Amino acid sequence: MWVLGWFALTVSAPLFFFEATHRWEEDPTVAPMLWWSVGAAFVAALLSRSVWFAGILLLATLAVFRFVLPLTGEAPWLLILAAGAGATLLGALAGRRFALTLRPAGLILSGVAVVAGAFGAPATLRLGTEGSTIQSDEGRYGPSGPVTLPRAGEYAIYAVGFADPRPACTVDGRPASLLGTQPGGYGGDAATYTWIARFRVDTAGPHTVTCPSGPGYAIGDVPVIRGAVARVLDWPLPLILLLGALPGLFLLVHALYARRRPVPPPGVPPMVTYRR
Repeated sequence: MWVLGWFALTVSAPLFFFEATHRWEEDPTVAPMLWWSVGAAFVAALLSRSVWFAGILLLATLAVFRFVLPLTGEAPWLLILAAGAGATLLGALAGRRFALTLRPAGLILSGVAVVAGAFGAPATLRLGTEGSTIQSDEGRYGPSGPVTLPRAGEYAIYAVGFADPRPACTVDGRPASLLGTQPGGYGGDAATYTWIARFRVDTAGPHTVTCPSGPGYAIGDVPVIRGAVARVLDWPLPLILLLGALPGLFLLVHALYARRRPVPPPGVPPMVTYRR
């Protein structure tokens, strides 16, 4: 429960907040996300009353934004680490002073966690990928159909505007590989481009890219994306949904197990079984 709530607060929430409060062509930068996490570390230490627990959670989020979702921009990492250490210490001291406690989550909260985690994972991955992109084009090799590619290697298929994001495109008769998570937001004021598939050709020269869903697709270079998130895009969508739902599923199993355990009447100590 703690881990699910923490990453929802420090990774998903700031990305969604940025998406809701900025123009679509703007990309999130790393520094505000890290300072957001420092504030969240104070809350985590306040509720858990543990410097080590909140510190580990904070370091996990910093590692995510450093290696998995390395957003653009610069950040004072040493200053943020120092501020995070101070925030966790003050939070733990305040939590012990006021003795704040949390009630265990029930079945309803577990179910909400499963749904929120499953549907939040692809969106978080998509927004993080867009923020970690350092170079992309707008279909420089032209629309789908006959195209001339300058070299052998890997290329991208972009959906333009509201085109079908999961067409059965083929390249010289061979199927292109659809992405499990499709980052968008590329392009400018004229049109929005969403990276939906990739393909590889063995030779430079003329090739034929066919998308039976109709017009609205362009061929370009594969976006340059920093961090491990670039390798996760090819994972199938059901796997990403399952990974997002795992914390809630663990919480649900725990809640169901807790409901089956007998609760002694008030004033009666719990039964203790001794084994020889």
